[in-house]
Amino acid sequence: MLSARSASTPVILPLSVVANREQFVPSSPRKIGIIGVGFGAQVHVPGLRSEGWEVAAICSRTREKAQKAAAEAGIADVYTDPMELIRRDDLVAVSIITPPGAHHALSIAALRAGKHVLCEKPFALDAKQAREMQDTAEKSRRTAMIVHEFRHTPQRAYIKQL
Repeated sequence: MLSARSASTPVILPLSVVANREQFVPSSPRKIGIIGVGFGAQVHVPGLRSEGWEVAAICSRTREKAQKAAAEAGIADVYTDPMELIRRDDLVAVSIITPPGAHHALSIAALRAGKHVLCEKPFALDAKQAREMQDTAEKSRRTAMIVHEFRHTPQRAYIKQL
């Protein structure tokens, strides 16, 4: 799948498929903003940091929730408007961990703003949204990836064996 595209061509792939992440996102600076503060934020923040990302901002519709998540995770900047976070010039990517109904609009906005996108599953509600997200990634020459963080858990391996 990767061999059919050049290293500079954006793609929408599960993270587990990306063999060489450095060809998709720059090695430095690697600042990312997170939109959403639910369970996904608790998983994404340490995962992103373990890969060398600086989590620079977090956004929630509720300021109190955003401030609490930021304080717990040591994140400097808090937003209640995702578009403000997306417009930041210093971020190279955004992680979208909102309810699925918001994924399409936020992903499109982030891609058009020149950001790489890491989006929780399901990343789109239908094939039309998925195609638009892929087309926007290609036009903006940015990468949009889908999060599948539980693909390699022992529980999932056991279920697969059944």
